[in-house]
Amino acid sequence: MAKLCCHACFGDRGLRRDIIPTLSAGDGVCGYCATADVPLVEPIALRDVFELLVSVYEPNPAGKTLVDWLKADWDLFSHPAMDAAHAKELLSDILDDGEIVRQKFSPSAVYHSEALARWETLRDELMWKNRYFLDEVLDTDRLEELLSHLPADDMPKTWYRARILDRD
Repeated sequence: MAKLCCHACFGDRGLRRDIIPTLSAGDGVCGYCATADVPLVEPIALRDVFELLVSVYEPNPAGKTLVDWLKADWDLFSHPAMDAAHAKELLSDILDDGEIVRQKFSPSAVYHSEALARWETLRDELMWKNRYFLDEVLDTDRLEELLSHLPADDMPKTWYRARILDRD
């Protein structure tokens, strides 16, 4: 019988709350990270989700493996048992391709996001340049949309800006 995986292998909230429970046929011990009493799914059932994610990377001999990119960019395979070898095994089972996990990739320029670039600019300005009078205009509609995706369930209605204390 083929190994089954669970949400703990990945450490991703969306997989844990939305995707794996809908695809799971039952609970048990994960065949990859050994987490007990969790919803299990055949790795190939996650193929569509991961193909979309992997599509933002393109082959590049000077790049890194997909597992390295998925760990760095998306914080996937964060379970302590999911070292590089186990993560590659799981990803190859998900994609049903043992060779793709050995190849090197880099992020595709096609997927460069203007919104992400604006976010980085705003973040840098708030952290290092002008904390109170911004050069960059806040897109409050977009900010509201992004904040709705925060992984916290009980967020207060009023937020306060923290200040960095550089002395004791």
